Amino acid sequence: MQEFLNWGRAWSNGFYLVINFITVTQYIVKPLTFM
Repeated sequence: MQEFLNWGRAWSNGFYLVINFITVTQYIVKPLTFM
C-alpha cells in the first residue's frame, strides 16, 4: 500500500508540473505569435 501511495504522489506531482509547464509556455508563446 505504501508503494502505491508513493507512486500516486509522484504521479500527481509530475502531472502538476506538466500543467504548470504548459500554462507558462502558453503565456510565453501567445505574445510571440501576436508579434
